[in-house]
Amino acid sequence: MTYAVALLHPERVHALAALSGFLPQGGELLLERRPLAGRPIFVSHGSLDDLVPVELARRSVSLLKESGASVTYCEAETGHKVGPDCLKGVESFFSSIYNQPVIPDQK
Repeated sequence: MTYAVALLHPERVHALAALSGFLPQGGELLLERRPLAGRPIFVSHGSLDDLVPVELARRSVSLLKESGASVTYCEAETGHKVGPDCLKGVESFFSSIYNQPVIPDQK
C-alpha cells in the first residue's frame, strides 16, 4: 500500500518505508515517469517470506533504483516480518532523514 500511495501521490511523500511488500501491478509503468527520483526509500524483506516471495522485493528495489530513487535495502533471514537488524535499519533511516531519533530517549 505504501508503494501505491507514493506512486499515485508522489507530491505527498518525502520518504517511505516498505516492509515485506512489493510494487503493485503496473507500478513499473508509473516508475517510468520517475515520480520518486531522489526520494529516500527503505525496503525490508525476509528471505524466508512465504507470503510475499523475496524475489518480488528484490525486483521492486531494482526498479526503484533504475527510476532514480535512493533505496536502502535490508534483507533478513526471517519470514513475513521485519527482522531485528532491519528494524534498527528503518529507525536509522528515518533518524538520518529527520536528524533526530525516531524514538526519543526514555528518561
